[in-house]
Amino acid sequence: MKTYAMCRSGAWCVAASFALVLGGAFTAGAADVVVLKNGTVLEGEILESGNTEVVLNTGVKDVPILRSEIRKLTEDKASRTEFARRFGMVKRSDANAFFELHKWAKDARLYSLADKALEATVAADPNHAQARKALGYVYFEGVWMTAEEAEKSRMGPTAATGAAPLAVGEPTAEQKEMTAEARKAQREYEQRILGLARTLAGKEASEKDLEAAKLELLRDHEKAGDTLLGVLNFREVTDEQARLGALKALDLIKHKGASVSPVLAWTAVMDPAEGVREKATALVKERKDEAATVGIMRHLIGAFDKQGNVVNAPVRDAAVKALRSIDDARVLHSLAYYATLEMRPTVTELASFNTRQIDSYTVNQGAAATVLIPLSFPVQFPELRITRVRTTVCAPASAYHALKGD
Repeated sequence: MKTYAMCRSGAWCVAASFALVLGGAFTAGAADVVVLKNGTVLEGEILESGNTEVVLNTGVKDVPILRSEIRKLTEDKASRTEFARRFGMVKRSDANAFFELHKWAKDARLYSLADKALEATVAADPNHAQARKALGYVYFEGVWMTAEEAEKSRMGPTAATGAAPLAVGEPTAEQKEMTAEARKAQREYEQRILGLARTLAGKEASEKDLEAAKLELLRDHEKAGDTLLGVLNFREVTDEQARLGALKALDLIKHKGASVSPVLAWTAVMDPAEGVREKATALVKERKDEAATVGIMRHLIGAFDKQGNVVNAPVRDAAVKALRSIDDARVLHSLAYYATLEMRPTVTELASFNTRQIDSYTVNQGAAATVLIPLSFPVQFPELRITRVRTTVCAPASAYHALKGD
């Protein structure tokens, strides 16, 4: 999700047309070639070429190679020069030209430059279908998102929170195991709770009906609370008043549990009705629900891709509005905790081989008496020394900018 860097933003070069950018008779070279002393030939893109090691991107992973192991190294400088020429001629808004350049660079095995062209494609057109698919996104309900995000959004708040779904539509495996009488009783109970929620939200309800609804909810608050969380799934309950009533009921009974905070966060950002989102946000603030606040923050971060481009503007806007309404100074500080650090070894050396003895015993089954025969196996264990590591830090800068405005 995830959504972070703004460091790659900046001015793209301008000029020329699509035909000029991709025209010409130049064809991609045979990529960079590394021949090892043992005869192995590796092809790809050289990312680093230092005195002690060379890092080769094979299209699958980065492979660090010690200089001492290389017999011959050939770089395809002509293709790099051609990419720079073509990239500089593309207009910043010409997404299709950038995507064609991405395909050209990928064919030339200039993988990092292909990624650069792909990022420029999305920057020019955030809804460019081919580029989004190449980045691993799927199109769901009008926005591009990761497959995991789409699945969670498709199933509603119960997918990630564990809140019990209402007994509508296709029954769950648990519901299938219930008897017909039990399923009927469950549906009747859920409809009863749904009716009580509507009563709480109804403007025309009498004082007597309101008091009766409150008493019934308080009497069975634990069971009612789980059902009320299911009512907040707008894909199952399309009645806005019922969802508003469910939030009022949750506030009334002070329902607790692991599922409450994630559902409130989901409702505050994802519900299509602004009034429901505002009520959920107000409830999060009133409860001082830190877990729900963190959930809203995660929705904000998830509204951006790895290059800092917006992939879900409605979610971004709703999350920003909710977090500003909660007005907790710790929110901005907490964003720093979503910075991720990746560290991986790139150069290792063989320190030594240690020989260890593994003792074993066997029984001679053919002997008249039990005979234990000691056996000893020497095993060599290599000890490696890490001499160099690479680190990558990603921070949710785009999310911070959207929330703070600087």
